[in-house]
Amino acid sequence: MYTVTIAVQHLLEAVMALALENNEEIDVNVSGINISNFRFADDICLAAGSNKDLQQLVDHTTSNRFGLKVSNTKTEVQYIGREKQHTKIMLGSSELTQFVYLGGVISEDTSCDEDVTRRIGLAAGTVRNLHNIRKANDISKSTKVLLYQTLVRAIILYNSETWTLK
Repeated sequence: MYTVTIAVQHLLEAVMALALENNEEIDVNVSGINISNFRFADDICLAAGSNKDLQQLVDHTTSNRFGLKVSNTKTEVQYIGREKQHTKIMLGSSELTQFVYLGGVISEDTSCDEDVTRRIGLAAGTVRNLHNIRKANDISKSTKVLLYQTLVRAIILYNSETWTLK
């Protein structure tokens, strides 16, 4: 098991070295250090100073040469800065989704609006899925209330302690 991990790490090191070879000028200055990527196990976070530079890093297909595929569903994008900007990064023919960390939307402007909207949508979907149970006559009202409190309320209020008050 340990040797497999080392082999994967060496492979990722080779892929990243080749991918950044022609993109050495693309990076972000963090406390005087130029950084173009962060790595943890088999996850890689690419960093760039502009939307165009980030798209250039994402477009690089070095991983294909090694038989590796970047997952559209597991790859997310986030802009961090003072002014609000929409980041549109394409991976193949699909646009990358916004960054969700531990179930909450991390917004570039510290607003909780996107997270609240997402939570309402998730809870509404759960309410729709419980339609047959709500209409069932053989299930007691107390059981229905318990299901609501356990499923719907928990979904909508998850991570609410991090929301800013308005």
